[in-house]
Amino acid sequence: MKTLLLLIAIAASVFAQKGKDDNKPDRWPVELHINLAVTDAAQKPVADLKISDIKVFENDVEQKVTYFADKPVSNVVFVMDNTGSMRTQLDLVFRIGTVIAENLLDTNSAMVVRFVGNDKITVQQPWTTDKAKLKAAFNNMFIEGGQSAVYDGIYLAAQQLIDEAKKQPNNRFAIILVSDGADRNSYYSQKQLFSMVSGTDVQIYAIGLTRDLTDQRAPFNSSLNSSERDRAEKFLRTLAARTGGTAFILGKKYTTDDVKDAVISLITELRSPYVIGYTSTDQKHNGSSRKLRVEIADTPTGQKRTAAVRNTFIVPKD
Repeated sequence: MKTLLLLIAIAASVFAQKGKDDNKPDRWPVELHINLAVTDAAQKPVADLKISDIKVFENDVEQKVTYFADKPVSNVVFVMDNTGSMRTQLDLVFRIGTVIAENLLDTNSAMVVRFVGNDKITVQQPWTTDKAKLKAAFNNMFIEGGQSAVYDGIYLAAQQLIDEAKKQPNNRFAIILVSDGADRNSYYSQKQLFSMVSGTDVQIYAIGLTRDLTDQRAPFNSSLNSSERDRAEKFLRTLAARTGGTAFILGKKYTTDDVKDAVISLITELRSPYVIGYTSTDQKHNGSSRKLRVEIADTPTGQKRTAAVRNTFIVPKD
């Protein structure tokens, strides 16, 4: 039976109105956490890596590594968009969830959350390691009318993981959001969402199915002077960058290969045991793509080791 996570009826006389800038978070420092896997010459995982073995380069400029941890993913929450704007892509939502679930480690415990409006956020599948149950939860999803509450769906999922993190301080946790990223009626704001997940071991990965969003911009005298698609993609990229995850944007003309590459990259990150962090020497928020490269020192006996890490990231424009 579905478990109701959130049922919010907001009355102006009870709840204070959100400020006009609540969904425009303050400018954030470009401080990155990156997932890292390392193999030896025989393609076997390296289990004894040290921070002194690692060099990180952003656009070929070396960065100072300030954080290093061996923290594998233990728990995963799938947050799946079932609003009307996803009607033409619901089958893809199901297939993406199923493939990722099938490739979780046997030790990973997962939960499936379905969201529509802020009064329709439900747990389709409570914590389980049974992949057949996860697949059944995806298969039972359906499109339903309601104003999309993306922020609320993520917020409630993050609460679940933060509770788990208190019990498992040596692990990290992942939210996999499959959505177009367009929020229309959340109770929680972007500021509240970012404030809650900041500094935690919860990483958010977004597969942004933004194909059907509009490119029409609001009038110039409006505060919404960007298109629905632009706002959604900026939110997804910011969410991922600020939590150490990755945003995979599948926009207007995505192909089957684009979907496949995104899913493979996401699974690779989930399986990467190490997390490294640094404060970028380039603090500009200009929306450009930045190259990432990691070099791993040879062993004391001269054996080569190879790093697997995401190739790029984007800091969205302010």
